Amino acid sequence: MFQEISELRLAQADGGLPTVVAAGSAPGESGVFVFRPRFHGGAHVSATPRLHHICFLLTPCIHVYSRIADQALSYEPPRGSLAICPAGAEYTADGHGSAEAIDAIIVAVDPGQFALAAAEGSAFEAELIERFSSCDLALFDLARSLAAECAGGYPNGALFWNGMASTFIDGLLVRHTSKFKVLPRGRLDKQVLGRLRDYIVAHLDEHIETSALTEIDGAARFTSRGYSPDRSV
Repeated sequence: MFQEISELRLAQADGGLPTVVAAGSAPGESGVFVFRPRFHGGAHVSATPRLHHICFLLTPCIHVYSRIADQALSYEPPRGSLAICPAGAEYTADGHGSAEAIDAIIVAVDPGQFALAAAEGSAFEAELIERFSSCDLALFDLARSLAAECAGGYPNGALFWNGMASTFIDGLLVRHTSKFKVLPRGRLDKQVLGRLRDYIVAHLDEHIETSALTEIDGAARFTSRGYSPDRSV
């Protein structure tokens, strides 16, 4: 089993392992790993993940019983249904499909990379929301594209993969986290702006380094004008 999803416990109706259609991640530091299993007759998935698991159904299920931490739900998810299991939250799912096989995609996202993307968007306290069944067509399309690229040996190259992976994480941040606000490009939220103001006032008589402001903001946005920040102050 691949290290990124080594905590997954998988089984199909006959007790055997599912067929692996795709599994992997392109070279780079995307922090995203895709896994596409195919279950015959029924599906069992359980884990206490080290990574955030975002799960999609490629085929509809007649019935699914799911549990995430101390909450449970019995439902009939449609094709494209999205479930989110944050890192550290024990989960299990058992499903039976109307078709001979149940196809799924699990996108695993490294919490460190997710936190970095949140910081770059000035959303330091953004937390991924647990979801049993939701719909996000944009993420669904990206998950299918990531799986297709992986299965094909990354025909469009690692840069293309990493770009899709980054867009996937951004979609999670904007639509599936708490405490996230979409700010206009280049704008800072009030908390960050307050910390920057306090630092600048305390160092008005000194040369202010870009690196110092970047540490406060969490994003390197102070070099775009081509001159030092103390000059703009």
